[in-house]
Amino acid sequence: MIKLSPLFIDILTELGLYEEFQLNILRRDLKNLIKPPLSFHIYPAYLKNGRLIVSVDANEWLYEINLHKQDFLKRFSKYGVRDIKFRLGKVPKQPSGEKKTAPSVEIEIPSELLDRISENIKDPELRDALIKAIKASIAQTEPYADSRSFS
Repeated sequence: MIKLSPLFIDILTELGLYEEFQLNILRRDLKNLIKPPLSFHIYPAYLKNGRLIVSVDANEWLYEINLHKQDFLKRFSKYGVRDIKFRLGKVPKQPSGEKKTAPSVEIEIPSELLDRISENIKDPELRDALIKAIKASIAQTEPYADSRSFS
């Protein structure tokens, strides 16, 4: 888990981004929290108000994973998870053993988010650091960008 300063947490919370940040960190750490084969069949899809929605790729795994719900809650609690709901859904394919190098593409941040950051954060160094952190967070989710929507 990444240690953040209380000021940075307050900023992310004020911008409505803290749970999304926690969800991305949870996705990154999933293989260390849940060992295979369970980790291959789940995907943390949403985190809202402490409730985590986890997509599971098959009924058989949904049954098995529900048996471990309390263990999941305990392991995920440090990511702000207070409740978990498992549902059938698409799970992105796990990357093979070799790491793919991402093409150097400029990450686009929505203009309304940039405007809100500029309005609320006057310190240019802090503003640039937050924008860099958001871009890094978006870049980490790129392996899942080509997968289908979870709606």
